[in-house]
Amino acid sequence: MPVEAYVALLGRGSTRAIIGATAVFLTLLGGMLYSPFNASLIVSVEPTPDSPSGVARTMYNRYFPPDPVQLIVLTKAKDGGAIVNLSAALDINISQPLKKWISFNSSTELTGEAAGLSHALKQVVSDSLSLKCRYSFMSYFDVGLARSHAGTHDRPLHDLLDDVIQLAAQPQLFNKHGDTTLSLIQVEECHGNRIDAACVGKETRCEPVVGVMHALRSYIRAHPAGSPVVLELVSFPSVFEAIQQGVDTAMLISTLSVVPAFVLLGLVLRNLRLLLITLLNIAVAVSSSIVVMYPIAAATKVSSEAPALMVASGLALSIDYSLFLLTRFGEEVQAGASLEEALVVTLQTSGHTVLISGSTLFLCFLGMLLIPVSTISTMGIAAASTVVFAIVGALTITPSLLLTFPDFFTSRRRFGLTCDGISACSRLGCAPRGGGRKAIAVADEPHASLSAREPMLASAAVAVRVAPRAADASGSGEPTVQPLNARVSLPEAPQTHPAALVAPSEGPANRPVVVAAGGWAKLGRLTQRFWWLFLPLLLAAAAPFCAPALELTYVEGVLSLLPRGEALTGSFLELQANFGVTAVFPSTVVILPPAPVDLSQRHWLNASCHAMQRVGRQVTEEMRAHGRASGDGILSHYTMDASDFSGVMIQGGLCTGILIELLETPLAKQWGDMLIDAFANAERTATKVKVTTTLDPFSTIGQKWISAMRDALDANQMVVLDPSFPGEPVLVGEMHLTGMAEEQMDGAAATFVSLPRVIALTLLIVMCVIGAAFKSVLVPIRAVLCLMWMLVVTFGAAVLVYQSGVLESSGLRPFTVSPAPPAPHALFWMSPCIAFSILVGLGLDYDVFFMESVVEHYDHGHSARDAVVLALNHTGNIICVAGVIMFLAFGALLLGSTPILNQIGFLLCLGILIDCFVSTKIIIPCAMALLDVLPGNANFWPRKPLRAAEPDPVQISRVSSRRMTLAAGTAAARQCLTQGSAASGTGSAQPRNGAI
Repeated sequence: MPVEAYVALLGRGSTRAIIGATAVFLTLLGGMLYSPFNASLIVSVEPTPDSPSGVARTMYNRYFPPDPVQLIVLTKAKDGGAIVNLSAALDINISQPLKKWISFNSSTELTGEAAGLSHALKQVVSDSLSLKCRYSFMSYFDVGLARSHAGTHDRPLHDLLDDVIQLAAQPQLFNKHGDTTLSLIQVEECHGNRIDAACVGKETRCEPVVGVMHALRSYIRAHPAGSPVVLELVSFPSVFEAIQQGVDTAMLISTLSVVPAFVLLGLVLRNLRLLLITLLNIAVAVSSSIVVMYPIAAATKVSSEAPALMVASGLALSIDYSLFLLTRFGEEVQAGASLEEALVVTLQTSGHTVLISGSTLFLCFLGMLLIPVSTISTMGIAAASTVVFAIVGALTITPSLLLTFPDFFTSRRRFGLTCDGISACSRLGCAPRGGGRKAIAVADEPHASLSAREPMLASAAVAVRVAPRAADASGSGEPTVQPLNARVSLPEAPQTHPAALVAPSEGPANRPVVVAAGGWAKLGRLTQRFWWLFLPLLLAAAAPFCAPALELTYVEGVLSLLPRGEALTGSFLELQANFGVTAVFPSTVVILPPAPVDLSQRHWLNASCHAMQRVGRQVTEEMRAHGRASGDGILSHYTMDASDFSGVMIQGGLCTGILIELLETPLAKQWGDMLIDAFANAERTATKVKVTTTLDPFSTIGQKWISAMRDALDANQMVVLDPSFPGEPVLVGEMHLTGMAEEQMDGAAATFVSLPRVIALTLLIVMCVIGAAFKSVLVPIRAVLCLMWMLVVTFGAAVLVYQSGVLESSGLRPFTVSPAPPAPHALFWMSPCIAFSILVGLGLDYDVFFMESVVEHYDHGHSARDAVVLALNHTGNIICVAGVIMFLAFGALLLGSTPILNQIGFLLCLGILIDCFVSTKIIIPCAMALLDVLPGNANFWPRKPLRAAEPDPVQISRVSSRRMTLAAGTAAARQCLTQGSAASGTGSAQPRNGAI
C-alpha cells in the first residue's frame, strides 16, 4: 500500500477508533495476565529429548510422579560448636558385632537445644498440615521407629534399631563438622491433590505449602536472637521466589529508567506532550507481548528471565522508534508541511527505517528457534513478539494520535507546557487563538528547507548563502557559494534565511558543492580523508579482544540467577557449602531392575549396593585425575563416599540387605518395606537413588563430575559380581542420571553446539534484508563486517571482565559473577546467547538509520563521500541520543542484583555505546571511504542515484501554499539559483537537489 493511501486510511475516524480500542484492550488484557504469566515461568531448563538427561527425565516421568515439595530448615551452631559428635567412618563387616557399630555417645551441650528446636518445628508443621495433607518430617532427632511400635516388641532390640537408623541418617542430615543439621519436610498430597514443587505459589492446590512456609518463617523470625543455635529456611519454592524478586527488581529499575530517558527525549523533541505517545507505545508493546507469551508459557517452558528481557526491549525500542519518527515529523512541520504531508514524508523515511531495522531484529530473534532448548527459543519468541508490537505501535498508534489530536501534539511553545491546542483552555481564554499548528507556523524560527521532503538536508547545519556572479570571459556565469558571514545582496529579500543552499557545479559529475560545518560533519570529512589511518587503528584496537572472545567459557547453576544480598541467597550458599546443591536440586539415579521381584531379594540388593560403591570409587579416581591434571589441590583429594548414595539398597553407606539379614525380625522387614515404598514405584518395576555431593554440579567442575558419574553408571549397570555368591553374575539393570544440573548441562551444550548455525543464519538474514532494502550488494557485506567488529570487542570485553576478572578488584557488584562464584569467573551460559541477537538487531538499527540518510543524499546527486558527511551531520546527534536512551534502558540491568542480568546488561550497554559512538561515527564512514576507492559507485552498486528532470510539483505547491510567512528568504535564494543556472545553461536544475 502506498504511504499516501495508508495515511489517508488512518485519516478515517473509524480506522483510528479501531486502533485505539485494540491498543486499550491489549494493554488492559496484558496487565491482567501478567501475574499468571509470571507464575508460570520456570527456573529449570528443558533438555532435548535425545540428550542423556532428556532420556533420564523421560524414564523418571514414566515410572515416578513428580517429586514432592521439600522444605529444608537449616539448624546451625552460632559459634561453630558441634551439635553432635559424629562417629568415625564405618567399615561394613558382617562378622563385626552390631552393638559395636553404635557404641559411642554423640551428645554435646547443644544437642538438647537442637533437639528441642526440631520437635518445635515438627509441631509447627503438624499444626499447618496434619488435618489436610500427607507429609513427612525428618530430622536427626526425629528418625527411628520407637514412636510407631512402642511396647510391641523387645525394647532393647528396637532401641538398637533406632540407633542404627539414626547412625545411617547422620551423613545425610549433618555436615562433616557436626555443627549444622537439616530438618526435611516433604509434602506429597493435600486435599487429595498431588503436590509438586512446580505448583507452589502458582496453583490453589498448593496453597497449604505456602501456608506452612509462612508458619515456618514466622517461627524462625520469633526465635530468640540470643540462642546459641540459629534457623534458616531454604527450599525450591523459596529459591524460585528469590529469583523472581530479582527479576522484578530489575524490571522496576528498568521502569524507573524511563524517567531520565523521557526527559532526554522531551528535550530533543522540544515537546513534552509527544512523550504521551511514547508512553502508550511502551505499554502496548509490553502488554501485547505478555498476551502472546501467556499461552506459550502454559504450553511449554519459558524462562523466569523472559519478563525482564521483554520490558527492557519494549522500553528501548519504543523510545528509539519514537525518537526517529517524531524528530522527522517535527522537522516536516517546522518546514511548513501540512499534518498529512508531514506524516507521509515521516513514514516514507523514518518509518522505512523502523520497518527495516525492526524486521531485521524480529528475524534475528526468531533465529533463536534453531536452538533446540525451549528455555532459550521461547525467550527468542518473547523478544520477537515485543519487537513486532513496538513496530506496529510506532507505525499505527503514533500517526493515529497525531491525526486525532493535531493541535495538541504539534504545540511546541514552552516545550508544550502551555494550554495551546487544548480546546477547554481555548474556551477559557488560556490558549492563543488559532491552535497549536498555526501558532507554530507563525512563531517558528525561519529554518525552513526548500522542500518539505528534505528537512534532513536543511537541518545539516551547513550555513551558506548562494549569490549569482557576473559571467566571466567564457560566459559560464557559475554561481558563487559563500560563507554565511559574507556580505551578499539578495534581490527583494532580507538575508535572514540560514538554510543550507548549494548550487550544482559544472564539474564532470555535475554534483552539488558541499560546504559543511559542525562537529559531526568535520569528523565525517576527517574519516573520509584519513580512512587509511583509521581502519588499521580500529583493527589494532580490536586485536586485544579477539583471543578472549575465542576463549569464552560458561557456567551453569542457580547462583547466577539468585540476587546478591538477599537473605535466602546467603542461606542457599550456606546449604551448598555444608550439604551441596543437591540438597535442594537433587541428582537421582533411576534404576530399572530386570524383574520387579528383584527389589526385595537380597542378592539384587547386595549387588546394586556394591554397584553404587563401585560407582563412588570410579568417580573418585576420575575426579582426582582431573585435579592432578589441572593442579587443583582440593579436587585432587576429592572423595565420593558410599554415604553419598541413598536408596532402597544403601543407606548411610550401609548395604540394607546386610542390615535386614542381621535383624531377622518383623520389625526389620517392616523397615525394609518402608525403604522400598520410599524409593520404588508402586509396581516395583523401578527404583531411584538420591545422590549428594559437596561439589556444585552446575559448575565447570560439576560438569566433570556429571560426566564421571555417567561413565561409572554405564560401566556398572550390566553385570556386577555379588561377593556373597562367588562366581554368580547379577544383572543390576539399566541406570540413568537425572536432575536439574544434568538437564542444564545438556541444555547448555546443545545451545552452544547450535549457536554457529544461529550466527550464520542471523548474518544471512542481515545480508538479505539490508541488501533488499538498499538495493546494493556491498552495503550488506560492509554491515556484517562492521557488526563482527563490534561483536568481537563486546564479547571479548565481557570475557575479560567476567572470566578473567579484570574488574574483580574494583569491588563493583555488576562486574562479579556471583556472591561465591561456582567456578572461577565465567559467564552464565544464557547470557551470550540472549545478548547476541539483541546486539545484532540494535547494531543494525543505527546502521540502517544512518544509511537511510546516506542514500537519501546520494539519490539527490551527492557523491558517496559527500553523502556520508551530510548524513553524519544530520543523524549524529539523533543516534547519540537514541544510544543514550538505550543505555539507560538496558543499564537498569546492570543496577540490579541478579548476576545474569548484570552480564546481559554489560554486553548490551557496551555494544550500544560502540554502535552509537564508534561504528556509525568512524567505522562505517571509513569502510565506505575504502569502498569508494573502487571503480564506480562501489558502495551502492548496482543502485543508481535517483535523478528527476523536472521540479516536483508537490514541492512547488507546498512552497506556494504552506510557507508564505517564511518564503521571503527562500524565494530570493531560488531566484539566485535559477538565474545562475540559466546563465550557465543548466536551465532545469532543481534547487532542492542542492539543499544540504
